[in-house]
Amino acid sequence: MMVDISELLGKYIFKIERTEKDGDCLVFNLSNGAIYEQYHEQDCCENVWIEDINGDLDDLIGSFVTSRRICSR
Repeated sequence: MMVDISELLGKYIFKIERTEKDGDCLVFNLSNGAIYEQYHEQDCCENVWIEDINGDLDDLIGSFVTSRRICSR
């Protein structure tokens, strides 16, 4: 099921994993037991992946999500 990223607002991040699922995938484990995956479903002729993450994902562990801002270069 697809959800809007705003559903993470106010949630406490317990663990973050970077896995492979048709390209790179981020898995957010929340303290309430919920698990959210962030990934891009590939179309037939494209190749999309996470090339770079600005900062350290471990800095988010133990934090509450306070913004839904997603930046790109």
